[in-house]
Amino acid sequence: MKEVAKKLKKKGVVCGMMDGDLAVNVEAKDKNNVTSLPTLVFFRSGYGISKQEGFQSAMSIEQWVNAVAGPEVEVFENQAAFDKALKKRETHEVVFAAIGGPKLKELLDVVALKGHRDGWGSKIRYFFWSDGGRGRPFAAVYRGLNEMEHFDAAGQISSETIEEFLKDEYVPKFSQVTAADMNSVFGAGTKGNVFVCFDPARFEAQVNKYTKVFVKVARKWKGYGFSYFDASDPFSKIISIECQEFPVVTLKPLRRPFASYNKSFAHLGDALNEKHINEFMKESIAAHRSAGAEL
Repeated sequence: MKEVAKKLKKKGVVCGMMDGDLAVNVEAKDKNNVTSLPTLVFFRSGYGISKQEGFQSAMSIEQWVNAVAGPEVEVFENQAAFDKALKKRETHEVVFAAIGGPKLKELLDVVALKGHRDGWGSKIRYFFWSDGGRGRPFAAVYRGLNEMEHFDAAGQISSETIEEFLKDEYVPKFSQVTAADMNSVFGAGTKGNVFVCFDPARFEAQVNKYTKVFVKVARKWKGYGFSYFDASDPFSKIISIECQEFPVVTLKPLRRPFASYNKSFAHLGDALNEKHINEFMKESIAAHRSAGAEL
């Protein structure tokens, strides 16, 4: 145990021992449902979140801790450092950032742990700066390209209300997909998925130009996942979309008969707006219904 305790201490995990046979420790033993000795209990924010019974090797203990610990809330010394970290966020990263007192930090710890344990929040990063509770609490989720949703941290909040908010809002409305990372596609749409193909030579410029348009459209068409990709990425062959002009929008409904509906908006240039995409969606869904689909 001493061997692994030294390694875990470097990661911020403190190891301690308790004699389970002593009468003074009976309450703690019962509280954590310890029925055999030895038993290892991993605590986070005062909660016993995982338990291992029986003798364990140093390697198995370390692996167990790494698996159950979950992401740490990243605490910043001042608001300048907090703001700088947010600006450096990569577009593929989802960050839940909060400013407030100690209670808010405790709630973030609990949510980070639950999200990791339940699977939905294993990749979310949590930023926190303590203003000592002097100002109005602030919280928001940052995702995708300049997408942000505020969370009301000033009311009666709990780990459950934060968790509910994040489950609804942590997925970007308009996210990039590649052949190497197709996670944003699976489960994004329940009715269908919309893919936007951008020019490899002007990829970043087109993403920056059109993202606001597609985010607005994505909010309107609930049940449809919206994502974009570089036409030179192998992902285009995986989903059988060929783009000669840019941008090209493709709707793939998730109802039989399976089909693809494509339209190039290259001729519109800077004039492209949500009205054009909404019309495309309406026309494509109507065509799919005419083919016998139930949408």
